[in-house]
This record gives sequence, C-alpha cells and structure tokens, in this order.
Amino acid sequence: MTVSKRAERKGYWRAWAGDVASLRRLAAVLDEARQDHPKKADLRVVARLDKGSASRDEGSEVLEGDVDEVLNKIDRRRVEELALSLVDPDRPYAEPLAMIRLQPKHFFGATLEVRSDRPEWTRSWFSALAEDIGLGSPKWGWFRSPIGSLTLSLIVFLITFSSILVGFGRFDKFTTTTILIAGGIATLLATVAQIPLVGKWLFPAFEITGPNGHSNGSRRIVALILVIVQIPIGLIVKAVWP
Repeated sequence: MTVSKRAERKGYWRAWAGDVASLRRLAAVLDEARQDHPKKADLRVVARLDKGSASRDEGSEVLEGDVDEVLNKIDRRRVEELALSLVDPDRPYAEPLAMIRLQPKHFFGATLEVRSDRPEWTRSWFSALAEDIGLGSPKWGWFRSPIGSLTLSLIVFLITFSSILVGFGRFDKFTTTTILIAGGIATLLATVAQIPLVGKWLFPAFEITGPNGHSNGSRRIVALILVIVQIPIGLIVKAVWP
C-alpha cells in the first residue's frame, strides 16, 4: 500500500465583512495559487442562499459557476454559505487543495484550508490567502470570543449602572435603594448581552456589505460608543449646572 505525505494548514477568523469587490480579490488570489500549482486545479465558487421562512422545507438555493456570474447573481442578505475552492480535476470529490468558506451562522465567520503534497506551495499560499482574509476581519470580531463576550457584558453593566445613577442624580447622595435598582437593571442587561442570539445580532460572523462598505457590526459598535460618550457628558453637565 502506498503511503502519501502532504502538508496541511488551517486558519480561522471569528468574523469577516466585505463587499463583492473583496470577494473577487479573494478569488483572484486563489486563481494565482491555482496557476502556481502543477495540477492546475479548477476554481469553484458555490453560494448557498436561504429561500426564506416560507420555503424552509425546500432546502437552500445553490449557485455554482464562474466567479463573476455567481457574485453578480447572489442576494447578499440571503447568503447562508459562500465557498471558494481549488479542486483537483483528477479527484473532484476529494478534499480541495484550498478552500475559503464564509458562513454567517457558524462560530467562525471565515475558515481557510490549504493542503498539498508540496509543502512550499502550501506554506506560501496559505500565508498569502490568510493575509487577504485578514484584511476583511473586523477588529470587533474579538467580541465573538468567550473573553470578548464577558468584556461586552462588563461594558453593558458599567454603562447601565452609571447611566441610572446619573439619571437619579444621586452621585452626591448615594442611597441603598438607588444602588440596588441600578445594580439590578445593569445585571439584567449584562446577562441579556451574554445570550448567543444577541451576540450574533450585534456582531455577525459573515456579511457581504453594500456599496457604502459599512457592516452592521460596525454600525452597532458606533451606536454603543455613542451611548458610552453620553456618560461623561452627563457628568460634565451635572458638574457645571448642578
């Protein structure tokens, strides 16, 4: 029995957001990797689209074909999965030489797998593809990690607690009742922030952005920041006009 040896590398990103041009850039890098491999693999693009709540029993709509054709036809709001891969033409059902998988409902929004019997090709093109994927990985993707989720809850707690105290105007005269009310409401909202569905809504794992290039996650982060800056403003106003 012949023993084969190959190099394999995998990468994971908690979130990825980018426009159609960014997806075309990823496909272009994959195509360069294809041309650099002696097997001249086929570049495949597969998009799975949600048919909507009225058609759940019918499964997903699948688009497969040329990069430009698929990307021009997809509805970015309905994408369940987008996969770009290099498939060995001699082994079409084997594991692909390289695959970029983007999924909005997965814990990791973007995954990358590169494997080949040529270690140097695997290393170089994994690095090139990982660098390009990293360009679309937003900094707020860190909040999708367990530590990030706990940090978000702490931020929500502190914002809520401080806001309620400012609202009551009791900084100069604390009472047990005020502190208990503020602490209770802040704890409740911090607990809500720990619910997975809330985190997925605030920080989507994968999103194809519109023409303006702004993701929903970025807009929601801006909204949270606006809430945060109101706390010191309220304190300053209270200090100037008691």
